[in-house]
Amino acid sequence: MPTYHSSTELTINVRVKGVKHHLVFTPTTLGESFLTVNDTLLERAIEHHPYYGKMFQRMPEKESAPQQTPSDKTKKGDGLTHILFTDFDDAKERLVELTGISRTVLRTPDDIHKYSFDHGIVFDGMPP
Repeated sequence: MPTYHSSTELTINVRVKGVKHHLVFTPTTLGESFLTVNDTLLERAIEHHPYYGKMFQRMPEKESAPQQTPSDKTKKGDGLTHILFTDFDDAKERLVELTGISRTVLRTPDDIHKYSFDHGIVFDGMPP
């Protein structure tokens, strides 16, 4: 699904197969706005709009990074579940998924280590 970005709040009108569509870009608090569409005919009409390239443009598609899955877990002889992560944000999200802990208590890397160890999880690859 392509996403279009504008540096200002914006609405445009396009016509697809004789039907007029009024499209409203969703504003953000920074004054920018975004529009995501999932129709190829609408996408083509947007990219032929006179403002395209001047007031708004298509954002590049993000390549999805390989996701860590539960199959990445291994049991070692110490009775703890070891998961390989190198980023505290990923470890935090994984810990929330596995244990249901509130994200608000996981503010620092020390909190992540403490709560993960309390639940029998060790994140290998992260600094202590």
